Amino acid sequence: MALTTPFSVVGRRQDLAEVDTEREIGTPRPTLEPGHWEIRAMVGPGQYVESIVNNFRLTALDWRKDHPGE
Repeated sequence: MALTTPFSVVGRRQDLAEVDTEREIGTPRPTLEPGHWEIRAMVGPGQYVESIVNNFRLTALDWRKDHPGE
């Protein structure tokens, strides 16, 4: 299904020390810095965002498996 109205994706990186300012994220394959991101999409009248997904990694990492204990 083709979009009839332009859309934009914006986000900001967050960590415990600071929250970045919101910026536009290019589509369809942006490269984002590591960290936790707050993402939102803006669409035209009569449309809504059903979901925002990460197609690169479909499952969450188990921190205990990926990072050995010290």
